[in-house]
Amino acid sequence: MKARIIALLVLGVSVFYSCQKEEDVKPATNPRFSVAQIQETNTQGISVAANVFDYGSDEIIEYGFAVSVLPQPKIQPLSVTKKSGKPELFFDLVITSSLTKGVTYWVAAFIKTNKNIVYSEPVSFVSTGSGGFFVEKINFKDEVYYGDTVEVIGNNFSDGMANKSVSVSDAEAQVIYGDQNGIKFILPKELANQINKKNLELSIKISDGVLEKEFKRVFTFVDPIFEVQGFQSFNFGDTLTLQGSFFLGQDIFVKFNGNQIQPISTSENEIKFKVFDLNHPLEKPNLTINVRGKDYNLGHIFGIKPTIVNPGQEIDVYFFSSSIIAGENFAPDLSGFNQLIDENGFQIPFNMVFVNQNELHINFNSDYIFPQRSGKFFIRNFDKLSENGVNYKIISPLFLVAKYNEQQYGIDSESIVLGNKGYFVSEDKLYSVLLESNFNQSLELQIPFYFHNSTMFRQFGGKIYMGGGVSDEGFDIKTFYEIDPISKSVRKLADFPENFGRPTKIYEHNGDIIFEGGSFQNSPEQQGFTNKRYKYLVQQDAWAKLDDLAESVDFYNFQEDLIFEYKNEIFALRNNATTYRKELKKLNNNTLLWENLAIYDVYESFRMNEVLIFKEYAYVRFQSLFIKINLENYSFEYLNTHPSNPLSLGFRGILLQNNDKGYFHYGDLLIEYDPYFGN
Repeated sequence: MKARIIALLVLGVSVFYSCQKEEDVKPATNPRFSVAQIQETNTQGISVAANVFDYGSDEIIEYGFAVSVLPQPKIQPLSVTKKSGKPELFFDLVITSSLTKGVTYWVAAFIKTNKNIVYSEPVSFVSTGSGGFFVEKINFKDEVYYGDTVEVIGNNFSDGMANKSVSVSDAEAQVIYGDQNGIKFILPKELANQINKKNLELSIKISDGVLEKEFKRVFTFVDPIFEVQGFQSFNFGDTLTLQGSFFLGQDIFVKFNGNQIQPISTSENEIKFKVFDLNHPLEKPNLTINVRGKDYNLGHIFGIKPTIVNPGQEIDVYFFSSSIIAGENFAPDLSGFNQLIDENGFQIPFNMVFVNQNELHINFNSDYIFPQRSGKFFIRNFDKLSENGVNYKIISPLFLVAKYNEQQYGIDSESIVLGNKGYFVSEDKLYSVLLESNFNQSLELQIPFYFHNSTMFRQFGGKIYMGGGVSDEGFDIKTFYEIDPISKSVRKLADFPENFGRPTKIYEHNGDIIFEGGSFQNSPEQQGFTNKRYKYLVQQDAWAKLDDLAESVDFYNFQEDLIFEYKNEIFALRNNATTYRKELKKLNNNTLLWENLAIYDVYESFRMNEVLIFKEYAYVRFQSLFIKINLENYSFEYLNTHPSNPLSLGFRGILLQNNDKGYFHYGDLLIEYDPYFGN
């Protein structure tokens, strides 16, 4: 196309001779050239060209085209598009000055010598609009940061900086230099809230007068510099200030082991964050900082200090009351932290009331299982125990030691204890509870009959004896059995004597078992009360008749007496048939008669036929009362049943005693009872 235009210009020389005017020089020395020829007009500018016929005799230093809205561009040019030096015989340029669409403009070619300027005759054209200034390239560093200089190189800009402005992604930039050939500006800090990648395409809008042009460039931002001080140790609540440079960006993320946490504050040179995050609790997290969309792994540069407990602390634990532990660097209230660990490594459960860096306020529920009543515990965080411990003592006579799975049975019998095991019956099964260590509960064996109301359940000589009771139809059961808990064998014994179904007293005497008085019901027509006494001869498996009781037995006192031993003597606590008061009696081993010791103004029925012996005291449960009898002087006193303590339900369960400790088994709970702890 261009070659074609050149040919046309050469062929048309005779038609398009320029009308040249001399300015203080001889005509023979002036350059001679054609008028400006419009090659192309579009929104990007006007492409114009001219042919040189004679360079003249003077030195040519510049050439180009002048545009004006008037037919005299050389006098009032709107814009000048030029180049330095001497042109070729054919030269063309693109005029990018702002030209309004639909307006008629005039353009003239010119050549400037070292002595004057020679213009061609003007040629008119109708503008389709043009782009004004032209940008050849935009220069900036390989890696930039806010405050760096960006250079725009081009042409046809206005002189100076007055009409020039630049914005980068709508953030105003400071222009620090401008001329016809370009602009220099500063990357604004206000960009920071938009920069979320290391490599990011930004919009650069350059304005010169009324004309604005937009350019897209990809900027690579410099990596941040982190000043790491080596490994540091902090308390749970401390803040780490990470210093460095080049931090600014849209978002700065702090990550612990890849998990994002929220920083407290960020600036160009500092990032502040909590060293312990509740959502991602870590002792020595792997620290990663994400700046402008890129992760920078700093590794394990900090960790949490161990918790310190002040030495010499002792607490008395009252259920549901708060206790305070003093020290340093307690963890926040978070599951799995500030654990109480005793000397044997067992964890002690508690409720958090309040915690700060220097105090731990806790309380204890009665339904928590403690490894022991008293001891020492330490604070554990991140599997590290505090250097000092806290001595504790639980001030409550009721103390939960075991919680079994939901029971699939009810406890039908009373209890007996052999060695370190307690035994009880549910329907036709014999169970045991280990009364020490882990308090395991086990099924021992299945027995050949179901436990019924008033069935005898006693131990003598290391064997368990079961028998008698009342059938579902209301009649006496005569069968009698011996169970060996060691060999788990069951032996049927001689049946109970006639008319002797439910005795009121059962006790051992010289290796045999004595049964006294009670009620019987053989049939609807044959029932009543009896004061007979029998001895079961263990070695012979036979029954021997003894002298009848001196006192009668009737409806009011046929309830089985509480029989217990103290200092190798047998005692009985019975209900008086007339006064309903309780009478304490002691057996004369020679005469087998009962001697009166004391009468107590207690009118309630016995809850269970079991007595707990601690030192010289017998502890007896009634329907709502709990009393303690001094077996040396036979005085008694009422005890606190601790109604506010949920464990007081244990008073309704069976009683098991192992040496100096008593246990109530109620439902799925095994509750230790020690009256010397806060009764």
